[in-house]
Amino acid sequence: MAQSGSEVQDYDDSIEESWKTSLEAHSGGAFMADFELDLGSDAATSFNDMRSRQGVSDAGRALYVAWEACRRLVNASTPAPRKSSRCVALTSVDYGHVVRAPYYYSALTAVKLAKVKTMIGGIVHEFVASIDATRWLPVGIREELKNRVRRVRWMLGYAPRLDHWTGLDRFYKGYPTATGVFAADYLSARQERMRRFLESLHDDHDVHTRFAYVEQPRSEPTYVASQNRVALPAASMLPPMFDERSLPAVNYGLLGSVLLRAMARVAIGVAEIKHEEAERVAWSGGIVKQFVGRLTCRQMSAGVENDAPRLPSVSVGGHALLRAYRDAAAHDVRRRSLPTAERKRRSRLFFLSRCLLFCADDHSTASNSANHRCNVMAHRSSEFAEAFGCPGWRNRTRDRCDVW
Repeated sequence: MAQSGSEVQDYDDSIEESWKTSLEAHSGGAFMADFELDLGSDAATSFNDMRSRQGVSDAGRALYVAWEACRRLVNASTPAPRKSSRCVALTSVDYGHVVRAPYYYSALTAVKLAKVKTMIGGIVHEFVASIDATRWLPVGIREELKNRVRRVRWMLGYAPRLDHWTGLDRFYKGYPTATGVFAADYLSARQERMRRFLESLHDDHDVHTRFAYVEQPRSEPTYVASQNRVALPAASMLPPMFDERSLPAVNYGLLGSVLLRAMARVAIGVAEIKHEEAERVAWSGGIVKQFVGRLTCRQMSAGVENDAPRLPSVSVGGHALLRAYRDAAAHDVRRRSLPTAERKRRSRLFFLSRCLLFCADDHSTASNSANHRCNVMAHRSSEFAEAFGCPGWRNRTRDRCDVW
């Protein structure tokens, strides 16, 4: 067993032996001839090589990725700062989702997943209704967009970088975890030691030696256009993005906005694919530009760079999200006994949650706060003005970029 100096690793020999046995059985010749199967060894092959190697089963890939993640964690926890920094950086990029998953997966209860599915269903329903009401699009295009959105395959809790071949349910439950093969078992056996180690990194001012994936887990979904599939990471469905006990205003403002962006990418992907396929009679360049513009609200972003990151989707999507939120709020039993003033206050939380998601990281060089990304978009929204009781909100035009 590998050791670092005089430091004795506190993992179980039997766990390591079971890993060796399973890796040798499933590796399909993926490992180098001189590779020694211990957690302190050098990498046998790269993550990308393992993904593309022929003849390796899904079980073999899963075993290898779990092995590599934990091997790097052991190396990263050694006292050598230079080695630690490099291992942390590499682990963060390639295996962060594997390390996070055992902790996240235990929090994805059936109740939570059911509520997320309900949210997705409500937003999809309203998004399709918005597309159907978009009369400037030809009928054929509207039908194609609606069908594409309806048929999206939502993969809840799937690891972002592994979503094309396996998901967390198979990755951590599809094989005999009792043998100690998976990262979940390994990390749980060393949970207290790793907890202390990760906490120590939070106090380290050297950003290169931090576990970035612990502090900033990936929460954005990935969309595979060729398969019309959205993989929603587990981090998206955990606080602060989503909490089954939170008000609909917060959940729809945060996770709902993330889901909306995924649906917008589905619609934009259809437009771009059809335009590239030269179906220019229906999908002309002008229609594509107009549709994409209305989804991303580029025309109404005065004072904001057109390519500003993470601009929220609007109009076709934004109104749909607002309607879905209002429907969910109307069915929330906690709302029925509330006075009108309290209901309006909760509606404000919806806009504030979206603002937090989209604008908290705005570091633009705007000369004053009025030109801040969120203020610019809120100024254009009659719904926002109505929720906050802004003077003259009834006179605001409900243009194509309302409800950012």
